[in-house]
Amino acid sequence: MKRKTTVALVACIMLILAGCASTDQVRGTITVTGKGTVEVKPDMATFHVTVKETKDTTSEAQKATNEKISQVLGILSSRGVGADDIATESLDFFTEYEWADNKQQKVGESCSQTLSVKFRDLSALGDVIDRLGAIDSISLDSIQFDKADKTKELAEAREKAAADAQKKADVYAKSYHMLLGAPLSVTEGTTASQPVYRNTKLALAMASAAGTETSTETPVGTLSVQAVVSVVFGVRE
Repeated sequence: MKRKTTVALVACIMLILAGCASTDQVRGTITVTGKGTVEVKPDMATFHVTVKETKDTTSEAQKATNEKISQVLGILSSRGVGADDIATESLDFFTEYEWADNKQQKVGESCSQTLSVKFRDLSALGDVIDRLGAIDSISLDSIQFDKADKTKELAEAREKAAADAQKKADVYAKSYHMLLGAPLSVTEGTTASQPVYRNTKLALAMASAAGTETSTETPVGTLSVQAVVSVVFGVRE
């Protein structure tokens, strides 16, 4: 008799536990996307310097190009730009032509070399542009401002994205009279930074103008670091 009573009691407890567990079961899901953005101050700039010379022969064009490249490298080196932050992106030799009287005529042999530069001392950037502007017939592409190490900012952006997703899920759960459960899955979307661009072609032209008395200014602005996360929450009625 005692054994039957014990079995019945255990069965009753199991039914009660099953009933409690059933109330915690996921009845559906809510999927939301969270975004987080952090604004930071850039600490470096990248740009391209291109030198192109056209002469009667390829060797003459190459020599003239090399001379100007040496001037560029000297200016960059004097401002602490190391060899690891300068790379040759292209070196091209080609014949230059022009159209005259509906005919293609040879102008000469050309040599073009493009350097990619990472510049880390932003306080000296304006001075470098001014000094590069003193070299004839070179081009300087638009400067891209960025931050070398964005690890901390990306972590902060992810935290904001997670908080944004949680806030949205809370609103939806409350609106539909559901109880929000724990996340069932978390998927990171894109993490990106939006570099700041500045048009330096005009600045370079101004810097190379004869008799200029003002130095080139390079406002940096801020850089946006963004993280996106998709979260699936379980919900209960």
